[in-house]
Amino acid sequence: LFHPGLGLWLSPSVENLRPVSVLTLRVSSRPEGPWSQAHIVASLPRDFVGFSCYAGKAHLLQEGDALLALSAVCVKPKAELKELSGGRADIYTPVFVPLHLSPDQDLGNSEVV
Repeated sequence: LFHPGLGLWLSPSVENLRPVSVLTLRVSSRPEGPWSQAHIVASLPRDFVGFSCYAGKAHLLQEGDALLALSAVCVKPKAELKELSGGRADIYTPVFVPLHLSPDQDLGNSEVV
Protein backbone atom coordinates (compact mmCIF):
# COMPACT_ATOMS: atom_id res chain seq x y z
CA LEU A 1 0.00 0.00 0.00
CA PHE A 2 1.40 3.42 -0.92
CA HIS A 3 0.79 6.05 1.76
CA PRO A 4 0.77 9.43 -0.02
CA GLY A 5 1.04 11.44 3.21
CA LEU A 6 4.26 9.67 4.16
CA GLY A 7 5.55 9.07 0.65
CA LEU A 8 6.28 5.47 1.67
CA TRP A 9 5.17 1.99 0.68
CA LEU A 10 3.81 -0.05 3.60
CA SER A 11 3.85 -3.83 3.87
CA PRO A 12 1.80 -5.14 6.81
CA SER A 13 2.10 -8.59 8.32
CA VAL A 14 1.15 -10.55 11.42
CA GLU A 15 3.56 -12.23 13.79
CA ASN A 16 2.03 -14.88 16.02
CA LEU A 17 3.91 -14.20 19.21
CA ARG A 18 2.86 -15.60 22.54
CA PRO A 19 0.76 -14.71 24.33
CA VAL A 20 -0.50 -11.98 21.93
CA SER A 21 -0.06 -11.69 18.16
CA VAL A 22 1.20 -8.37 16.77
CA LEU A 23 0.72 -6.41 13.58
CA THR A 24 3.92 -5.23 11.94
CA LEU A 25 4.82 -2.83 9.14
CA ARG A 26 7.83 -2.78 6.84
CA VAL A 27 8.39 0.44 4.89
CA SER A 28 10.20 1.38 1.70
CA SER A 29 10.51 4.42 -0.51
CA ARG A 30 10.18 2.14 -3.57
CA PRO A 31 7.83 -0.82 -4.12
CA GLU A 32 10.74 -3.07 -5.10
CA GLY A 33 12.62 -2.26 -1.88
CA PRO A 34 14.84 -2.36 -0.04
CA TRP A 35 12.40 -2.81 2.83
CA SER A 36 12.97 -1.90 6.47
CA GLN A 37 12.94 -4.34 9.34
CA ALA A 38 9.46 -5.16 10.66
CA HIS A 39 8.18 -2.54 13.11
CA ILE A 40 5.70 -3.71 15.72
CA VAL A 41 2.85 -1.20 15.47
CA ALA A 42 0.00 -2.84 17.37
CA SER A 43 -0.88 -5.83 19.50
CA LEU A 44 -4.08 -7.69 18.74
CA PRO A 45 -6.74 -7.53 21.47
CA ARG A 46 -6.39 -9.94 24.38
CA ASP A 47 -9.58 -11.65 23.19
CA PHE A 48 -7.40 -13.29 20.54
CA VAL A 49 -4.79 -14.85 22.83
CA GLY A 50 -4.02 -18.31 21.50
CA PHE A 51 -5.60 -17.72 18.08
CA SER A 52 -3.63 -18.16 14.85
CA CYS A 53 -3.70 -14.88 12.97
CA TYR A 54 -2.71 -14.19 9.37
CA ALA A 55 -3.41 -12.04 6.28
CA GLY A 56 -2.26 -8.70 7.65
CA LYS A 57 -3.51 -5.81 5.54
CA ALA A 58 -3.42 -2.01 5.68
CA HIS A 59 -6.37 0.12 4.55
CA LEU A 60 -5.94 3.85 3.94
CA LEU A 61 -9.17 5.30 5.28
CA GLN A 62 -9.10 8.67 3.53
CA GLU A 63 -6.76 10.01 0.89
CA GLY A 64 -4.27 12.33 2.54
CA ASP A 65 -5.21 11.17 6.06
CA ALA A 66 -2.67 9.56 8.32
CA LEU A 67 -5.22 7.14 9.76
CA LEU A 68 -4.89 3.54 8.66
CA ALA A 69 -6.96 0.54 9.58
CA LEU A 70 -4.79 -2.52 9.97
CA SER A 71 -6.55 -5.84 9.76
CA ALA A 72 -5.85 -9.50 10.27
CA VAL A 73 -7.88 -12.68 10.25
CA CYS A 74 -7.75 -14.87 13.34
CA VAL A 75 -8.78 -18.49 13.71
CA LYS A 76 -9.49 -20.34 16.93
CA PRO A 77 -6.96 -23.01 17.86
CA LYS A 78 -7.52 -26.45 16.35
CA ALA A 79 -10.10 -25.19 13.86
CA GLU A 80 -10.60 -27.72 11.11
CA LEU A 81 -10.73 -26.94 7.40
CA LYS A 82 -14.31 -28.21 7.12
CA GLU A 83 -15.36 -25.69 9.79
CA LEU A 84 -13.57 -22.83 8.04
CA SER A 85 -15.00 -23.64 4.63
CA GLY A 86 -18.47 -23.90 6.17
CA GLY A 87 -18.34 -20.20 7.09
CA ARG A 88 -18.43 -20.63 10.86
CA ALA A 89 -18.12 -17.01 11.92
CA ASP A 90 -17.37 -17.95 15.53
CA ILE A 91 -13.95 -19.39 14.59
CA TYR A 92 -12.98 -17.06 11.73
CA THR A 93 -12.77 -13.47 12.93
CA PRO A 94 -11.48 -10.35 11.19
CA VAL A 95 -9.79 -7.85 13.50
CA PHE A 96 -9.38 -4.14 12.71
CA VAL A 97 -6.93 -1.90 14.58
CA PRO A 98 -6.64 1.87 13.93
CA LEU A 99 -3.15 3.32 13.49
CA HIS A 100 -2.13 6.97 13.08
CA LEU A 101 1.11 7.55 11.19
CA SER A 102 2.72 10.94 10.84
CA PRO A 103 5.49 12.24 8.56
CA ASP A 104 7.73 13.01 11.55
CA GLN A 105 7.83 9.33 12.62
CA ASP A 106 11.07 7.73 11.50
CA LEU A 107 9.71 4.39 10.29
CA GLY A 108 12.66 3.85 8.00
CA ASN A 109 15.30 3.78 10.72
CA SER A 110 13.58 2.95 14.01
CA GLU A 111 13.31 -0.54 15.46
CA VAL A 112 9.84 -0.24 17.00
CA VAL A 113 7.12 2.33 16.43
